[in-house]
Formats: sequence, structure tokens, C-alpha cells
Amino acid sequence: MHGLGFKNKTMSRLEYLAPKKFKFWDQVLGIWQNAKVDFRQRLENGTAKQLPRETLISKTQGMLIVNHLGKIRAEGLLEDAKFAADQALDYFCSTWWKNTDQNRYLDKSLPPGEKSLIWLNPMRDGMFLCALLDRWDDVAKLAEWIDNSLSPENRFELTDDAYSVFFMYLGSKLRSVPLAREAEMPDFIRKSKSKKAKLLLPLLDAALSKSQKDFDKAMVAALKHYEKYEVEDVANFHYWVAIPHSLVWLIAQRNGLTFPALPPNLDALIVRRETALEGLDMP
Repeated sequence: MHGLGFKNKTMSRLEYLAPKKFKFWDQVLGIWQNAKVDFRQRLENGTAKQLPRETLISKTQGMLIVNHLGKIRAEGLLEDAKFAADQALDYFCSTWWKNTDQNRYLDKSLPPGEKSLIWLNPMRDGMFLCALLDRWDDVAKLAEWIDNSLSPENRFELTDDAYSVFFMYLGSKLRSVPLAREAEMPDFIRKSKSKKAKLLLPLLDAALSKSQKDFDKAMVAALKHYEKYEVEDVANFHYWVAIPHSLVWLIAQRNGLTFPALPPNLDALIVRRETALEGLDMP
């Protein structure tokens, strides 16, 4: 992994973030369109299981990232973003998985040995989509799913606990009633080995406390680390931007903060309403 920052301030977001070897934009659009068609067919015939639902949410977010990069103006993207946000709500807030072999992915009441919850990425992406579309009541509905029975997701042992706990903490802050363990979460994150989670924590706290000075400082620190250690030079645009930080920015924006002055390479990492929805009819 390595950063992809450049010094030329006249470069576009695309040039800052996209690997030069990436030439497959038409294929990207085709994959996204196929994912949409496949999911809607599955939804109609009752075979929309966990993976197609997560894929639809992720692919739609991916196209908003591409729009942020200024590369593709996909027809109908705003309506597709609204549909994907609806599906994120359905993923968590309905019971489509009950009495099926999919219940192990979302049924929090199952014994530990019988469940394999898949919540972290769909929650992050669903919250981001709803916040981007200014659907804060729906963000709150998603946050309510994060309750006191939830444990950190360790999907295929690839996700560190502190990152999961950060999203539990974020959800707790957005719920109508905070989680019982909320007060313990910051110390858990600070004592962890996850630098990403440690740097996201003060960013979120500054957004919630409406401290512009602290937010600006925390954003620079978090993005410098993200660019150096998390951005990947791979043919997948999800690895080129900072979605968790973008979500926290949307929370800060709602709380009246202004976007910090960032160097162009860091600025390009944050997907915002005015960049992701650029050229579309704003909601």
C-alpha cells in the first residue's frame, strides 16, 4: 500500500486518485449496470440474498465515487443512489432474512456459534448514502440497528475490532438512546493497534462537539495516515477514497462546520455532496 498524492495543484481529483494503469472505465460502468439489473431481477423473484444486497449498495456507492472523480456521468445515478439507500434500510430494518439460510448474517439473537453477522460495510455504506442524500432520519434508523447485543464484526478475520467498535460508537452517538457501553468505547479504540480507528475517533468527536479548529486538525492527521497506509494502487475505486472520513464530514457539515482547507491530494479523498452529486439533480 502507498499514497497516490502528487504536487501539481492543477490536477483533477481523478488524476490524484486513479492509478495511471487504470483504463477500464467502460467495464466499470458495465459491471455496475449488470449489478443493478441482476439485483432488481432477484428482488422481483424473491432470490435477493445477502450478497446481492450488499453488492448493490457497494456498487452504487462506487459509481458515486466515480462521479466524484469526474470520470463518468452515469444516467439515472441520483435515482439509483436513492434506490440503494432504500435497500440499505431494507437490509437492516426489515426481516427479509427470517426463516431462510440468510438469518445467520443479520439475526443478532442467534447464539455466537450459529451467526456470522455481516453488518460493518453495509452499515458504513448505507449511512454514507443516506447522509449524502440528506436523509438523516434514515441514518438514525440505521443507527438504531446497532444495539447492545452487537459485537464487533470480524469477517474472515480481516476486520480489526477497533474499526468495528468505532462504528458502534458512531452509531451510539446517532441513536435515540446511547449504547450501554458507549463510555468504554473510546478507551478501547485508543488502546488498540488500529491507527485508522484512533485517528477517526477525534475527528468524530470534533464533528459532534462542533469544534471547527479540532475538526480541521483531526481531518488533516487522519487523511495523511489514510493516504499513506490505506489508499491502494489497485483497479478498484473503493480503495482510492476515504469513505469513513467522508461520512464523518457529512455529520460535521450537518452540525454547521465548514470543510477544511486541505492540500489537493487530501481534498480528493473526501467524497462530498457537491462532488459525488456533481452534474446530477441535487436531492
